[in-house]
Amino acid sequence: MTVDVGVLRAILTLDTGPYRRELRGIAARTRADVAALVSEFRSLRSTVQSVMAALAVREVARFLTDVAETASRVRLLQARLEELSGSPQLFARLAESASRLGVDLGSAAQALNRFLIARREIGLTTDEVVRLNEVVLMLGRISGASSQELAAGAMQLAQALASGRLQGDELRSVLENLPALARVLADELGVGVGQLREMGAQGQLTGQMVAQALLRATDRVEARFAQLPKTFDQATARLQNSWERFVEALDRELKLSDTFTFFTEEIAKALDRLRISIAGPEPGSPEAAQRIVEIDREILDIERRLVGLRRQRGGGPLVERTIANLERQIENLRAEQRALLEASREAARRAGSKDGT
Repeated sequence: MTVDVGVLRAILTLDTGPYRRELRGIAARTRADVAALVSEFRSLRSTVQSVMAALAVREVARFLTDVAETASRVRLLQARLEELSGSPQLFARLAESASRLGVDLGSAAQALNRFLIARREIGLTTDEVVRLNEVVLMLGRISGASSQELAAGAMQLAQALASGRLQGDELRSVLENLPALARVLADELGVGVGQLREMGAQGQLTGQMVAQALLRATDRVEARFAQLPKTFDQATARLQNSWERFVEALDRELKLSDTFTFFTEEIAKALDRLRISIAGPEPGSPEAAQRIVEIDREILDIERRLVGLRRQRGGGPLVERTIANLERQIENLRAEQRALLEASREAARRAGSKDGT
């Protein structure tokens, strides 16, 4: 399937004001469908039906989990950057930079976070830190580094800048993972790449010296980066970045992650009940007694929901189907409770017989 990244970006910047009522309607219907699905799942009696439904629900849950986790991850990145920089706009700037450079948002944010932590030691402003981050990311691309190598090299460089010196393991990691950065740094300092090791061993590569040298090379690095051919890896990173921002924007508007959280919790409860219905708690055990009490509470909760739904009679087939499912669920719960009580009485009778003998 061909995906136009520009279309995704357009979606992200779309003014949704005129459509918010429709979007919220979609969200409301989604929550209602989820509730109906959970209700139907609870009412299943056949073990085969239950297992097949559990497998289908698991696939749905995986998708919903991915959406919820993506939205949470993006919000966490936003919060972390704002905390370190004091700028609510920094995340949008980083996202634009990462997509322009073809770097995944997570790696770009991880590098920027570490440079922001180090900025006091090297005396840089937030703008200068953002430029430094872009230079490092571009040099990573020029070096042909993978996302993992780029993240490792940027992390080691940021740690070195925070400590005040580029030396030891940090210098070795930068030389190995980001060779283009090493060459640019050597050129700006007027030495050979081999001499960087000697300068590092002597403690001459101060954090401020390294940062300023890389910032001076910004124009030259940008010119070299512009000559690189566009790669599939970069296109994939741009698509992933656009998708993550789209999911976060959609979740913020529709509150879908709340629905997904409810869905996941309800399905977990339903699976626990399915396990007990298949294997059954040990008659007379604390688990069986607890389950009998839980059934009373569940029936009470369902009856309260039914009171509200019955007031909406005529609200459409979804409401009628939900009422029918809930009523069937009450019948099943009561049957389960009767079976547990009878089994517990039988277990108690047998235990009394053994004590008598």
